[in-house]
Amino acid sequence: MGIASSVSQLSKNDYLQRFAGVEHISANDPIWNQLLSFQFKKPVTRAECKAIEESTEDLCHALLQNQPRSRNFASLLCVFIARVSEIKPSTQTQDNLFIWQATNALFVVKHCLKYFVENAEVDVVARQFDLDKQFQREMDASYGGNLLDAFIGSLMEIIVDVPVDNQTYELHLEAVNTMVILMSVQMFMTSQAEHRTLFQTLMYGNCSIHSGMLVKQLLTNFTERLKYNDAGGSVILGLASGLWSALTFGYESKKTETEEGGSEAWKSMPLALQSVHLLLLLVSHCSHERQGVFNPYRQALFSFTASNCESSAFYEICLCDTQYSTRSDFSAVKESTALPRNVAVTFNFDYVKLYDVFSSIEHCDQTTVLLYILLHKNTQFRIFVLSRSNIESIILLRQIKRLFSPQVMPILRTLYNAPRSNPQHIYMSLIILLILSEDDIFNSTVHDIALANVAWYQERNITKISLGGLVILVIIRTIQYNLTRTRDRYLHTNCLAALANMSGNFQDLHPYVSQRILNLFGFLAKRYEKLCEQVCVETEGNEAQTPESEPESVQDMHVLEEVLRMVLEIINSCLYYQLPRNLNLVYAILYQKEVFDKFRSHPTFQDLSHNIDVIINHFKQKVDAAGQDLSVEEVQTVIKNASVRWPKESLKKFPDLKFKYVEEEDPEEFFVPYIWSVVAASARIYWNTDKILLFNWTPENSKDEPNELVIDRLSEVHQANGVTVC
Repeated sequence: MGIASSVSQLSKNDYLQRFAGVEHISANDPIWNQLLSFQFKKPVTRAECKAIEESTEDLCHALLQNQPRSRNFASLLCVFIARVSEIKPSTQTQDNLFIWQATNALFVVKHCLKYFVENAEVDVVARQFDLDKQFQREMDASYGGNLLDAFIGSLMEIIVDVPVDNQTYELHLEAVNTMVILMSVQMFMTSQAEHRTLFQTLMYGNCSIHSGMLVKQLLTNFTERLKYNDAGGSVILGLASGLWSALTFGYESKKTETEEGGSEAWKSMPLALQSVHLLLLLVSHCSHERQGVFNPYRQALFSFTASNCESSAFYEICLCDTQYSTRSDFSAVKESTALPRNVAVTFNFDYVKLYDVFSSIEHCDQTTVLLYILLHKNTQFRIFVLSRSNIESIILLRQIKRLFSPQVMPILRTLYNAPRSNPQHIYMSLIILLILSEDDIFNSTVHDIALANVAWYQERNITKISLGGLVILVIIRTIQYNLTRTRDRYLHTNCLAALANMSGNFQDLHPYVSQRILNLFGFLAKRYEKLCEQVCVETEGNEAQTPESEPESVQDMHVLEEVLRMVLEIINSCLYYQLPRNLNLVYAILYQKEVFDKFRSHPTFQDLSHNIDVIINHFKQKVDAAGQDLSVEEVQTVIKNASVRWPKESLKKFPDLKFKYVEEEDPEEFFVPYIWSVVAASARIYWNTDKILLFNWTPENSKDEPNELVIDRLSEVHQANGVTVC
């Protein structure tokens, strides 16, 4: 029996029809015990989710229309909250009744919320959580006057307090998915949702007191990567009373990776994947700290510190000058009020375990963005990654080698496969490299890590190269691809910034790497020469041009001048600080010395060409004095001997090349649509893409142009290529 025919009976179910009707069902009515006592293997593919949504669309529509009168959705929420309060004691006694009913209740709630979010205005969705006085008297509970806050708090209680095992895995997954769906109102809006009731409650409601514990548990779900125990086979839905019809969901075909989203590895651990999604959504929204917006989830992720061992982890709240510490237990702070806006939330977490996961998993958009956020925003984690001061540095060195090992190579492989990667993922990977390159110790260490074989680098069979050399090769390849294909000036500026940061620490460059550096300059020089000729033809006889009326070729010429100058600065920096350690680069310069001829007298490049000329003249004299018809090995020997007495003082010193990544003023404009597009494409949730307003959904949705990424150069302030450089 196919999926479509098997779920068609849901709309005729007596319990569901009564739930969606106009008659009010009290939260104390025994019918809830019957309604929520079904055995149901939850749908795990988008096709199954879509089939259920289509079969219950009329019921959900009726529920939404009748909710102002019946308040049955609010009653269901109250039932769910009551079940959650009984779950933790039941897990200790291995009584699964409350887990079973809470999971079923949450499945129904999630299903209804999904319909509300996609088919109603965001304020209408928020009103489904309103409680009138009569309803509160009936329940003999006020929930603090805010059912939405209490509901979100219950979801957090599940995620934080209920242990994850085979019995509770589905409950955890439903809780995380429900929070994602609750926040998905943003996908169906064009304006930012931070001032809406749903997000205001998340940020400032009583539930926000648990933000630190929630962030910690989501990170734990990510690092533990527990697999979903899917028994397979048919899905049976039934109820002992016989009022539910038996439904069978068949698995008729295996969905492709594109259809279901994500890799096979992630499909086996949906809780880990969805936890990353929820974490990224929580920290990417409401990020306008300068405008007085406080996001406790961002504070928690940006400030958590290292723990010596997981058993000693604790949860802290720092309020003004007073530090409060509580156990990592939801019930311990159950009655707490909302976090004041001047509170910093933090917790302890195992950095080694977290970094080990980044080193071993297949990198995708989600994990790359999470790694970027941690490196950019969490100072302690970044220091840990870059630390080399004691025995821990040996462990970390191994971790970095694993991160870039030929088997995984996540960041470099993303850049290497730029033609097959989406622009946002390329940007995130490149920015991670740029952030790492801000540290001189990292820049030195990468040249000490030897890679025996890099099978995926197909331009040339390289049997022995340093990690630093491979980074240079991949970045150069990215620059050339960008200049010939995408022509994104911000991308090559970021590439050059990473190379510039590393240049003063280039050591023992492989001959092929040295050759590629010179080839890049030669490639750019030829393009520049052609552009200059084109500009001369296009501007001949036109003396009254304004910047607005300049041909595009003139703008391209100016951009290429900046790129050429930057490459010359990189070569200068390498040779000024590390010439004796880069004799292969000196050999490559001598071999291709003609490429610099036309730049000696050019006013834009004259100062930088001076040092190159000094080096060429010095070593050329030594080679010429050694005789004619020297072999490559003999020339290299002459260069090596001449470098021993190399007069470094003959070179002109230029300001150090130091670039620092600076996030744009409004990161939400980039990250919110990007992360939601990733969630929509990867989560096991069916979305009605025709109703998405936040971004344009197409099969190649991820190829939308990213926003500008800003580079901040630590030197004298000036403007170049529309990028802030200082």
